[in-house]
Amino acid sequence: MRLWLFGVFVFLFFTASGCVRQSDGLETIQVGEHNLQVAVMHTPEELRQGLSGTEQVPGDGMLFILPERQEARFWMQGMRYSIDMIWIDGDKIVGVAKHVSIPDPGQSAETLPVTRSGQPVTAVLEVPAGDFDKLELQIGMSADFQ
Repeated sequence: MRLWLFGVFVFLFFTASGCVRQSDGLETIQVGEHNLQVAVMHTPEELRQGLSGTEQVPGDGMLFILPERQEARFWMQGMRYSIDMIWIDGDKIVGVAKHVSIPDPGQSAETLPVTRSGQPVTAVLEVPAGDFDKLELQIGMSADFQ
């Protein structure tokens, strides 16, 4: 009986402290003073797919961990809602593209605009349009997801 109670206590402790990965596949990252629940993309397939075809951002956002430090280039093919793209280099926010719009109806992939980071970055955080300002994020703030 004591062992069972100890097991329940340990599970509750780790769940309450955030040390157990959430069942919905989201991970906690810290951006500025905010703890955000985000989907994390690592593989080439995940990086290509991103939010295309989804109805909404999962949790608070989607974090793209790039395979190497590079100028990031994103397009909005298959997107159904606008987003903010937050450029991250190392552990700092270095830029943002606010309110990146969905493609025009019937727009071909060849004519889609490409949104660029303008400098090398290691990660990109996509959040619902307006959240960069709503969360009062700023260039130079910390972004901890390591």
